[in-house]
Amino acid sequence: QRLPQLLEQIGRCYYSQASYPQALEYWHQCAVLCGNQVDLIETRGLALMGLGQICDASGEYAQAIALHQMAHSLLLNIDNVFLLTMAKINWAVNLQKIGQSETARSILLDALGLSLAHDLPHHAAESQFRLAEIAISLDELTLAEQLLEEGLMTVSITPYHWCEVNLLGLWAQLSHQAGRHEQSLEIVRRGLQIAEEDGLRHLVLRLSQQAIHYA
Repeated sequence: QRLPQLLEQIGRCYYSQASYPQALEYWHQCAVLCGNQVDLIETRGLALMGLGQICDASGEYAQAIALHQMAHSLLLNIDNVFLLTMAKINWAVNLQKIGQSETARSILLDALGLSLAHDLPHHAAESQFRLAEIAISLDELTLAEQLLEEGLMTVSITPYHWCEVNLLGLWAQLSHQAGRHEQSLEIVRRGLQIAEEDGLRHLVLRLSQQAIHYA
C-alpha cells in the first residue's frame, strides 16, 4: 500500500532536480500501481499532476491539460482542498499557455477563493501571481498591479520564496513597461537576492537577464 506513495515522492525529488526521464518513470509506475483504488486517489492525483508538469516542461501543453484535468476530476471526489487547488492552478497555467485566458482565469479565481477560505496562503499567492500574468497578457495593467500587491502581501505573512521571486520579477516587468525604470531595477534586485540565497538557479538566471535589460 505504501509503495505508490514512495514512488510518487521519488518522482517529485527527480522532478525538483530537473531529471525529467527519471521522474516520468517513477510517476508512471505510481499511477499504474494506484489504478482505481479509492484509498490511493490522492497519490494517483499527485502522480498525474507530476506527469502533467513534465509535459508542461516539454512544451506538450495539450497533453499537460488532459493530465491535470484528469487529476482535478479525481480530486473532486475527496475532501482535500490543498490538492484540489494545486490541480486547478496547474490546469489553468497550461490553459493560459494555449491562449484560453478566460477559462484559465475562471479556474484560478475558483482556486483563489478556495485557498483563502481554507487558509492555504501558498496556493492563494500562486493563484494571484498566475492571475496577474493573465491580466498583463490582456493589457489589464491596473488589475495586474493590484494582484501583484495582494500576492506580495500574502507571502510577507507566510514565506514562499519561489512565488515571492516570481511576483517580484513580474512586478519589475510591469514597472518597466510603465516607464518606472529605476524602480524596476530595485524590485528585480530584491528578487535576485532571495533567489540567490535560496539557490533558485533558474530564477537567478531569468532575473539576472531582466536586471541587465533594465540597467
